[in-house]
Amino acid sequence: MKDEYNKIEAILYDLSSKNKKDDILFYLKYAKASGGEVLELGCGTGRVSIPLIEQGVKVTAIDSSQNMIRVLREKVRNLENRKYIKIIRGDLTKIKLNKKFNLIIMPFRVFQCLSNVNEQQEALSNIKRHLTPNGLLIFDIYYPNLKILSNIPSQEEIDCEFILRNKRIVKSHVNRGIDISNQTVTTDIIYYECFRGKKKIISRNAVKTRYSFRFEVEHLLKLNGFFIKQLLSDYKSQKFVVGKEMVFVCGRR
Repeated sequence: MKDEYNKIEAILYDLSSKNKKDDILFYLKYAKASGGEVLELGCGTGRVSIPLIEQGVKVTAIDSSQNMIRVLREKVRNLENRKYIKIIRGDLTKIKLNKKFNLIIMPFRVFQCLSNVNEQQEALSNIKRHLTPNGLLIFDIYYPNLKILSNIPSQEEIDCEFILRNKRIVKSHVNRGIDISNQTVTTDIIYYECFRGKKKIISRNAVKTRYSFRFEVEHLLKLNGFFIKQLLSDYKSQKFVVGKEMVFVCGRR
């Protein structure tokens, strides 16, 4: 996995992701129940890791982006519970930690950053090596919406707004390319600076993600030594509904 974020993009990502909190209590519940240290793969700037350590959960946090890791280290530097987190830059398909975890998580569609089936299988194989026999793997991906996928390139959509140095920043995205044979979508993440009636682009980053269908993922999990304990559509309900998110709670065989 390559580092797709420069310094400013990592900072902007951190600021724009602050309002996503719908999965925090979900992961905290499983982390508390696991009774041990949690491994978070694709930790980014600590959106999930930091709330976990603030509740006394030990976390090993891994990300392939040097700039994401840099932001995370700065954020935890003065936290009272900073001793509960170990931060490592590494590729989740290859990293070797010489320890096992009761819970491994990949929040907010990290699995979709694996751009082909070989990478997905390498990741699952490596995750299994780091998971205790009765441990859990939890990750989420979006349910492929064929209507959206068939209308790429798409119109630009605004995601959120926030303030940085007294200036309004607007984040948007546009799906500008699709590779149907490889099931990948290229999305431009755009940040605008809005000040005194003027608007300019301060960052534009192309991100490639791979969409996967439900039974394709189930097959991949089975091939790589996992079974599905639960398949959910969000972080509150206890059932699966077609068309929403796919949250996989998996055990190892």
